[in-house]
Amino acid sequence: MSFLRPTYKYGIESFRRQGVAIAILVVVSLTGCGGSDGPERVVVEGRVTYSGTPVSSGRIRFMPMPGYDVPMSGAYIVNGTYRIDAGGGVPIGRHRIEITSRQIDPKYAHLAGSNSETENELPKIQIIPPQFNEQSTLELEVPSGSDPISKDFDL
Repeated sequence: MSFLRPTYKYGIESFRRQGVAIAILVVVSLTGCGGSDGPERVVVEGRVTYSGTPVSSGRIRFMPMPGYDVPMSGAYIVNGTYRIDAGGGVPIGRHRIEITSRQIDPKYAHLAGSNSETENELPKIQIIPPQFNEQSTLELEVPSGSDPISKDFDL
């Protein structure tokens, strides 16, 4: 039975290596990498209207301006309101704001309403003009150490 011995020894060696690897992963995950928890952030919330009417659904994104090495943040707009608090909020610095809202293309509106699966597949169009999304000129400075910011956008 000596032919089984190398397999048995290899099995123990493999088990030890796996144990060491798992121990290292546990230690690293518990202690972290020793760095900061990321950039300072501030909660931002507010209302979004277009032509005086609350935007029923959409997205708002805070895109860092050049020179600010921080992540983009955003939230869904629901019934004209948004709140960015995930991860602590919007990173401090200057941001370009992009607001989008899509509705079913009016050419296909007669197909909407009867089946939600079909409705999700219908072509949609952007109802917010480009100057508020891909060509946005909207900006916001999020200062360090500030309390939650309330910022409304009347488009």
